[in-house]
Amino acid sequence: MQAVLVTPMTVYPVTLTEAKAHCRVDSTDDDTLLTSLIAAATNAVGEQVGLRLGEEAWTWSIARPVSRTLYLPKAPVRAITAIEAS
Repeated sequence: MQAVLVTPMTVYPVTLTEAKAHCRVDSTDDDTLLTSLIAAATNAVGEQVGLRLGEEAWTWSIARPVSRTLYLPKAPVRAITAIEAS
């Protein structure tokens, strides 16, 4: 039972502009660093609280359901696009 990230998050809860304003940064010299720090912080907080903090696409497969109730490994869930029996 493994969840695989198909499409990573592209829109984060904090924008680069907001981070630069908070850090009082005016140049573009550190944009790449700040962008990666925003992504890392978003993922760390999401793992800590057990929620995904932005839109992502995941695929999850299991060999055989143990019961009639399945608990999804990621939350919150906006949509389920397919359920297939193997």
